[in-house]
Amino acid sequence: MDILAEDVDLLEKHDILLHYPGVFLLVHILIFLKHLPQVVHIVLKVLALVSIFTVKVCVTLLILNLLLDVFLVETDDTLLELLEVGNVMQAFEDVVLELLLEAFLLI
Repeated sequence: MDILAEDVDLLEKHDILLHYPGVFLLVHILIFLKHLPQVVHIVLKVLALVSIFTVKVCVTLLILNLLLDVFLVETDDTLLELLEVGNVMQAFEDVVLELLLEAFLLI
C-alpha cells in the first residue's frame, strides 16, 4: 500500500473540516437552550437569597445600632460579632452549595 496514495488533500476537504465545529456549536447551543429555564430559575433563586441576606444584615445592623445608641455603652463584643458573621456565612455557603448541587443534577 502506498502512503502517498492514501494522503488526503485537506484543502479539498475543507467543508468536512468546517462541518464538525458547526455541529459541535449547534449541539452546545441546543443544550444551553434546553436548560435555560433551569439556569434562569437558579440565578433568580440566588439573587433572591442574596437580597434576603442583605436585608437581614441591614436589619441586624440597625437593631445593633439602636441598642448601642440607647444604652450608650461601648462593649467589646467582637467575639459575638465574629460568631454571628460566621453563622451567617456558613448558612450562605450551605445555600450556594445546595444550588450548585441542584445545577449539577440538572445537567
